[in-house]
Amino acid sequence: MTETAETSLYIPDPPPTLNAQPEDIAALEAFVRRFGWHETLWHIGQLLVKAHGEATGTRKGALRGLSNHINFIVPGAMWCDQELRIQRSEPANGEIG
Repeated sequence: MTETAETSLYIPDPPPTLNAQPEDIAALEAFVRRFGWHETLWHIGQLLVKAHGEATGTRKGALRGLSNHINFIVPGAMWCDQELRIQRSEPANGEIG
């Protein structure tokens, strides 16, 4: 665990091996710029819900905990989008995009 003095942000230790290439990170950053943090985290939460439903092992509870954690913070991410002035276009007819 690291907390930088100049920002007071918690930075977790990375996984032992980072496999994402710069182009993978660029694609993720582009997704966030296009859809915002709110929608990005919502999709991640839904992937965790799906993974929990498919899991059968002894650590299925970890997926439940992480899913609950991410899905709990998702609503607050809309303020991040407002702060960063990420403008999402709303779908027609109030449909969920």
